[in-house]
Amino acid sequence: MIVSEIIALNEFFWGDGDPLPEPEWLDDLNKTLWQEKSPTTKDDRFVKQLNSRIFQQLLSNQMFDMANQQIRIELENLESVSEAGSARVWSRSGGKQTRKFRCLHGARKGQVRASPAACNAPINVKKSVGLKATKAKRSGQMKVKSAITRRANPASKRLTRLNKPRKSPFGRKKFK
Repeated sequence: MIVSEIIALNEFFWGDGDPLPEPEWLDDLNKTLWQEKSPTTKDDRFVKQLNSRIFQQLLSNQMFDMANQQIRIELENLESVSEAGSARVWSRSGGKQTRKFRCLHGARKGQVRASPAACNAPINVKKSVGLKATKAKRSGQMKVKSAITRRANPASKRLTRLNKPRKSPFGRKKFK
């Protein structure tokens, strides 16, 4: 798939984006980084870097070492940009505890999501209107059921303990 086609897909895709295909000229270190970070079409800065004129000249002149250096820098920056607006927390998935992200700003501030990209995803208006109507009708029921779950479900009890900030073994911080 050509990089310009990837950008065209990016403009029309709602959600987390499609995974970018791994180029065959990547070195071993970048291949492991690529699999670890798994860049998608929604990573605008990364896609723009791949499509830049300078980067295309490096590839056309068979300068794969320099291209790999550029890709490594962009892949290392990719995680820090995506996780900047979220904090790691423990959450429930069925009866198990999983690591998720709490959104720190924006429309979903305070909500827990599976990935930091979900914090900035566009809002589905149809779903939000439906939830408002449900809350208007059944808010009392929802409150009672969630309170019972928090009190009785062992997984929920574990979560309250896991998400509490731990005390420092050195006592409180002293400011000068």
